[in-house]
Amino acid sequence: MVAGDQQYVHTPFVPTGYWSPCAPLFWNQGFPTALGGSSMSTNPVKAPDSRFSSSQFRKQHSRYEKEGDDKSMLQDPKIQIALTNLAAGLSSIVSEGDGSENTTSIFTLTDEFNYWRNKSRGCSNNNVDEMKQCELFASLLESPAKECNRIESLSQSALDSKIDSLGLSTHCANSTQKQTTFGVFLTELIDILDSLLIDTLDELWRCTDPRVKQPFPEHRMRQLIESLSYWTIRMIQGFLGSVQTLSEKTKITISSLWTLPFDEVKQAIQLSIEACERWIKSTDLLTQQLWPRYTPHPWNGPLPNLAYIIQFKNRLNEILNLRGLYEQLYYFTTPIEHKQFNMDTGLHNIMFNTLEFDNLKQETISPILKQFINPLAYNPYTIEQWQSVIQLIDIRLQPIEECAINRFRTKLLSLSNKVDSSGVTYPSRIVANQILMEFQKFQYLIHRPIAAKILQSERELLLGYLEVSLKEFHEEFLAKSNTANSSQHYHQEQSQKTSSKIVVKNISDCINLMLWGGQMKCRIQEEFTLEALSLIEQIEDWHNEKFQAWSRDRLLSLSTTKESNQSSLAFDPNGPLLNLSTVDGHLEVGFPDGLVQLQREVRLLSGLGYPIPYKLIQATNEAEKISQYAVMLRQVAHFYNSIDSEMLPFQKPLMLNSALAFERLIKSYNCKQNFTKENLLNSITWNQTEQVQQYIQQLQQATQQLISENRRLRKVHYMLIERIIKLLDIDLLRNQSKWRNELNEMRYQLSETATNGGYPANHMAPWRAFLDHQLYKVLEYQYRRGLEEISERMPEMRVDMVYIQSRLAFRPPFEEIKAKYYRELKKFICIPNNFRGFNEFIPSVDNSYSNNNNNSTDSMTTTSISNISKHIFSCIIDNQESGLRICYKKAEFLFTRLFGSLEQFQDWVILGSLNLDNFVDLHCRDLDDYERNFKALKIRSRDIEKLPNEIRIDCIIVNCLPVKTAIDSLLQNLFDTLQNCLRRSIHVDLVAADGFLTAKSQYNGYSKTINHLNDQIQCAERKNQLLCTVSGNGVTTIAAVKTKWEKFNAMMESFQLIMNEQLEVGLI
Repeated sequence: MVAGDQQYVHTPFVPTGYWSPCAPLFWNQGFPTALGGSSMSTNPVKAPDSRFSSSQFRKQHSRYEKEGDDKSMLQDPKIQIALTNLAAGLSSIVSEGDGSENTTSIFTLTDEFNYWRNKSRGCSNNNVDEMKQCELFASLLESPAKECNRIESLSQSALDSKIDSLGLSTHCANSTQKQTTFGVFLTELIDILDSLLIDTLDELWRCTDPRVKQPFPEHRMRQLIESLSYWTIRMIQGFLGSVQTLSEKTKITISSLWTLPFDEVKQAIQLSIEACERWIKSTDLLTQQLWPRYTPHPWNGPLPNLAYIIQFKNRLNEILNLRGLYEQLYYFTTPIEHKQFNMDTGLHNIMFNTLEFDNLKQETISPILKQFINPLAYNPYTIEQWQSVIQLIDIRLQPIEECAINRFRTKLLSLSNKVDSSGVTYPSRIVANQILMEFQKFQYLIHRPIAAKILQSERELLLGYLEVSLKEFHEEFLAKSNTANSSQHYHQEQSQKTSSKIVVKNISDCINLMLWGGQMKCRIQEEFTLEALSLIEQIEDWHNEKFQAWSRDRLLSLSTTKESNQSSLAFDPNGPLLNLSTVDGHLEVGFPDGLVQLQREVRLLSGLGYPIPYKLIQATNEAEKISQYAVMLRQVAHFYNSIDSEMLPFQKPLMLNSALAFERLIKSYNCKQNFTKENLLNSITWNQTEQVQQYIQQLQQATQQLISENRRLRKVHYMLIERIIKLLDIDLLRNQSKWRNELNEMRYQLSETATNGGYPANHMAPWRAFLDHQLYKVLEYQYRRGLEEISERMPEMRVDMVYIQSRLAFRPPFEEIKAKYYRELKKFICIPNNFRGFNEFIPSVDNSYSNNNNNSTDSMTTTSISNISKHIFSCIIDNQESGLRICYKKAEFLFTRLFGSLEQFQDWVILGSLNLDNFVDLHCRDLDDYERNFKALKIRSRDIEKLPNEIRIDCIIVNCLPVKTAIDSLLQNLFDTLQNCLRRSIHVDLVAADGFLTAKSQYNGYSKTINHLNDQIQCAERKNQLLCTVSGNGVTTIAAVKTKWEKFNAMMESFQLIMNEQLEVGLI
């Protein structure tokens, strides 16, 4: 499996607060994986490890991992170690007794070594080759296994030290002593992984010893690589798993990775990451490049699953980034900010800033903070919790980051503007190197999203510096490489350019190049100085020229009128406030727009020390007095010019009166004055400050009133549109009352708006017509949908299937059901004809306006629009001709299906049309007939329950319980008839036998019928037993008849003996 593969894997159990470096309680096939058909044997004898890898144990184990229950007994690492060793030992012991190849108990290289050693010892004398091969594999694994055991003992001692520190108060000393050996332990682990283990695996795979008859199995090698991956993780967790007590009172511990000095943590984590990367790269090299090309034993199967160690390495990177970020934030903040942001003791103090350590309890710590307490406790079940930890850290570090990044930015600006002792700015290459070094030094900080956003310009500046430096390096490389390529070419260049290059005879070329470099350095400095001065002069000349051009342009704009120059800045304080354009009718302010920009430009250039012309300063001062009024009037003018686009087209008649009033206010200031058409806008000038202010206030009030009215009407319109759209989800077929209520509420809302606004009916007509068209679309959609699904969506009709007058029928009758259905269908089809939209004719409104002769035409318009509105809804029926045809076809098919529902019950009610006594007497003659019919009747009684209680045929629900009750009654009648007929048959047999027995004087005449009567009595007895079985009681006279018959048989036997004796005497 490659690194990008997504697979859920199991992970060693991790108690909250520390990490166990021991083997997990459950491993399957050498690495944690999900149980499946290929990972678990079906034979418990051949799969002894199933007791330690059962689904139930895995489920329980994963639950503890996910929840992180601190109160579980697995919280104690010593208990976990004991359980782990017990599980591993029992699994190993059981595996030794199993002759099959087993990989479920391979956790370490020692387990693999023990496997081959035990297999070699278990080989019989007849299998010498296999024994030698196993011994060879064991010998190759023995030395590396001892090294792994030594590393495990170091990790175990680290864990024991950690466990002891939890119960003692001397943890700090132990922790310090342990950190001094971080580098030694992890370096040894890297050496073992990178050299010893990889070489051992390669030697196992490529083993060419003659004793090896079969190469090392590929699946065992895959499992071994994966097991060593998890072993590596456990070793790293053991070395880095030290903890520190936050409070002696509560004994809450936290990982030392958050509390130890950053240099030590950085070294330890970087070595751990290196160990993971070494193992990943080495195994990829073996399984993807070397072994697949090894012809004697190529690698053909899937790759080992290294996803877990890759994800664990990513977790280590995240921990290192968080620690590095905290250290750099601490560097850029002040002591006061350290106290303000709780940065005195470490990152954990920021995370627990709302709690006191002495008051902490396991119950109060959330699972998210538990992930922070033990960051090495990685498993896929807690990835979301760890992401929540990262998000929480980002939130709490955000204000600190902003402070730190601003200080870092200030530092970068000082570097970019740094000059030497002579006042000369450093070259771009030096500045770029310094900035680059700062970026590298504070890499944890600049990788943050906030830093990337704030330092955008600095990053672009660094990129520019780097581009320039790269160009310089490239040119220097080309120059030197061209000189060094050919000595002859070099001497030719020297002879041609003796005037520009110093060449000293009798010294080496290297010294000549050094002298040339010094000469070039001086020449570049001189040339740069001259070029810089010349460039400065050019910039100053260009600068003055631009300022003079700007001054001339602005003075020209002040001296010209708007008729001759559209960009004119000429302004007359005695001029009108507003002007109506004769071209497009737009309202224009008598204050040039450019004067506002001129004010900003003059203010800016004056602050920079430029000699501004007096006319520009004077014009700016005059404009400054009234610029605020000009801004207000410009807003009013913009509203006047754009009000048409702000209104909905069908609502413009409603706002006509308000718009006309607003326009009159614009054209005249005082209604008491009589203005002619020519001087309407000349009533107020810019000099009349008080009147201008009052006028602007009135304009603003009128503007606000018009805006409010427009917004109110738009809001009502959008509310109505939303309610119309909601009708799309209301079934017209089943919820006509909801449609009716919604329409009534919308009509009321529309009428209320017209009443409150005082809008006449003719002004409301366009708005109502628009809403009717929107309602038409919704009604047509629901109508078409109803026609397509009317048989399914029509309100339910419940009918009963009954058995009356010896036939199946419906209640109510079929014709009545059909008539009711078609009534509902007709009612739905005629909805558009009776549908009233919003433009309904209201007599009271029309009469109120009929008195006005001027509005007679408007009333006619309203009526015509109302008629058109009614007409458009009735058009829906004409447009749905095909839908109506399909609707009626579906209706006929519905009733065909309804009538056909009787067919499945016809066979059940056929008994109702028969004379059961005659029918049974005709078909039941002997005992077998009765037995067969009783059995069939019992089966049919059970089959009744399988019949449906109700049948749904689209909107019609047929209740079958009445007919099922009738069928049950018919079967019961048949059952009773069978009993009666059987009883009569028994009586007939008994009467014949009894008559024979009572006729004593005629015994000699009936001697031939004795055998027949004997069979008849036995048959009657069997019939009686059947009758007792089905009904519970039989024929009582059968016992007396049977007694007589037995007595008769005894008498006949005695008579026969006497006759035989007399015959014998006579013969003598």
